[in-house]
Amino acid sequence: MTARTERSGALRSLAVRNYRLYGIGQLASLCGTWMQSVAIAWLVLDLSGGGAQVGMVTAFQFGPQLLLGGVAGVLVDRLDRRRALLGAEAVMATQATILAVIVLTDVAALWMVYVLALIQGLGNAMEQPARQALLSELVGDEDLPNAISLNAALFTLSRVVGPAVAGVVISTAGTGVCFTINALSYGAIILAVLAMRADELHHRPRVARARGQLREALGMVGRTPAVRALFLSGGALGLFGQSTFVVLPLLARYEFGGSATTYGVMAAATALGGCVAAFGLASLSAPTDRRIMLAALLLGVSLAATALAPTLALALVALPFAGLFQLAQGVSTNAAVQLRTPPEMRGRVIALYFSLTAGAQAAGAPLMGAVSEAFNPRWALGLGAAVGFSTFLAWSRRAARVTKELQLAAEPA
Repeated sequence: MTARTERSGALRSLAVRNYRLYGIGQLASLCGTWMQSVAIAWLVLDLSGGGAQVGMVTAFQFGPQLLLGGVAGVLVDRLDRRRALLGAEAVMATQATILAVIVLTDVAALWMVYVLALIQGLGNAMEQPARQALLSELVGDEDLPNAISLNAALFTLSRVVGPAVAGVVISTAGTGVCFTINALSYGAIILAVLAMRADELHHRPRVARARGQLREALGMVGRTPAVRALFLSGGALGLFGQSTFVVLPLLARYEFGGSATTYGVMAAATALGGCVAAFGLASLSAPTDRRIMLAALLLGVSLAATALAPTLALALVALPFAGLFQLAQGVSTNAAVQLRTPPEMRGRVIALYFSLTAGAQAAGAPLMGAVSEAFNPRWALGLGAAVGFSTFLAWSRRAARVTKELQLAAEPA
């Protein structure tokens, strides 16, 4: 491992060669992933015409993380994290290739899309904890909040580029071309990981195989109030507050009478706010409970504003703020979970966290789709706003309780 040089600024992690390679490969891959996300939602609408079906395909994409995320985290702590990431990327590249083939050959059926979404979910179950745990090996703990924020910036930049390009590609060439581009994009992250220099990594000791390792991580979360609170708020917002991606295509088509291009523009507007948040967070120090609490409140406000917007133009004004506070809440919570977890347990705990949030999204997505279908997409956004407000109130009560406990502890006996 090379000696750490003094770095500062929002882009300091990019001074690390391995992180720079990772960032380039990840950006290319994520742009393809977001193209596929837009395309698969539009494909399901074309095949079924229902919001509940869009929610179901999302559930298949996130469901495996709920069921298998903890097991994947144990494997990530035991294995070389680069190899774990490569295996997951290979699975998802294969899935995208098959999806492209069945669409381009005009044999796609809804059940096939569900099966392939499930395969993607299996890849995601391993990819997310491997990718998150690898970040600390690329830059070290001191720069970990910066690396996570920049990773989120890449993620949200891809949400600007990917959906916008997907909207054009779907309108001109069809969804099959989007799936083809995504399949090819996985090559970028695979080549980037293979090109990393092993002697420049901040290696973590691998955990020896033993019984009860997942139970050990669960116990750590349960015994640590500061981590437990992060899990609870992340799960609540994952259930409803982070599910706008399910509602947006329905809002675009049925409320504003738009096309795939309209949906792409709305998704890009949401991602634009996320980009601002990510680069802003990259300049800040380690996340605090106060920052997470305020992000939940402002997420609720921005989702309520989107739900009440009478026109597409006004919705496009509100959506960047929704994206900004979604990202701020998610990135701050992610970084806080990792920094409050011992390094040797990080793969398991972050896998459990993503299992919870992904499971919440898997449950919330069909519900949000069903609410949109039974009532109105605006009602679904309003439900997300209510959860944001409730999460803020819960954090406020916790902060007041912690303050009181500290005051009592400081009083003389």
